[in-house]
Amino acid sequence: LNGQPAVGETPIRVEPKLPDGMKALKVEIYVDGQLLSTLLDVPYRATWNAGDGTSPHVLRAKLYASDGSTSEARVRTVPLLGVQRANVLLVEVYVTVRTKGGDFVTDLGKEDFRLSEDGVPQTISLFTPERKPVQVVLLLDTSASMKQEERLDKAKEAARIFVEALEPDDKVSLVTFSDGVSVLEPFTSNRQHVLDAIETVRPERGTALYDAVFAGADLVGSREGRRALVLLSDGQDLAFDGLSPGSAHTFEDAVNETLKEQVTAYTIGLGANLLSDYDYNRHHSAEEVLTRLASDTGGRFFPVKKPSRLKKAFDRVLDELRFQYTLGYSPTNDRRDGTWRSITVTVSNPALEVSARKGYYAPAD
Repeated sequence: LNGQPAVGETPIRVEPKLPDGMKALKVEIYVDGQLLSTLLDVPYRATWNAGDGTSPHVLRAKLYASDGSTSEARVRTVPLLGVQRANVLLVEVYVTVRTKGGDFVTDLGKEDFRLSEDGVPQTISLFTPERKPVQVVLLLDTSASMKQEERLDKAKEAARIFVEALEPDDKVSLVTFSDGVSVLEPFTSNRQHVLDAIETVRPERGTALYDAVFAGADLVGSREGRRALVLLSDGQDLAFDGLSPGSAHTFEDAVNETLKEQVTAYTIGLGANLLSDYDYNRHHSAEEVLTRLASDTGGRFFPVKKPSRLKKAFDRVLDELRFQYTLGYSPTNDRRDGTWRSITVTVSNPALEVSARKGYYAPAD
């Protein structure tokens, strides 16, 4: 953070370095002289809402050691330049970089990235390779087809492990869908509440897939900070009797809502027939739906043929959430007209693969 702007929900991490035999008792975090948090256990992490980025701040960490001594470290953030408070628009883009072999690349600097909006190069004013806390909607398909091969039992087991592996500052909401969409647990950092809700899930009836994605994006869109949707489904959008669509919304509605709310979608497709399972109007296969939803929003699609491999898929989603860069910029086009703006992110090494959302809708006055 030192010498950089800080905007919105910002993670703070303190790594004390003490002589052998000495222990840290606690760490206090101050922002502009006010106590933000007292940290008693490692890892020493906190989250701070830095606001709109138009003001500078001084962050101070005070360490209390076991020998009675104290020590301090400070960082200073700087304001975003060239903008007035009333007109500040900072666009955050979460970026994953991999080698051709699929390994994550985690050692890049701001100078390695190039970002453009509607083809116009932009200045990256915010950059951090640190993992930021995430608001996650866990969206589980509970339609009747999930009875096959103990799919739902395996899905629940993998979902439990996923929830337990999230970072302490993350918040998660559990949403299920069959004929309708149900929010079983609103956003919480209490993992046991979510685990208890997972246990109540039972398979039944049809698949309102598009309604579920729309509702999940709308739910997490009201949250501050990094927003993600983790979707597990084994089929197409279809009513239980197969004679009508499963959702009131269309696939396009669902994708547009996810993009509008700036949500990154990670999709897990379960089963061997995703390519041949089409929605009611036969416009989109299940694989196309899950692939496009992920790629358009900067996430990834994970096909899983056997329920026993669901845990591995959820582990890969956790890795995706763990290894992301945060880029922020104030668009040269500062009109608040509600229009779609395309985003392109590249890195200096053309051999690397970059995943980022394809754009956003500008706010409207």
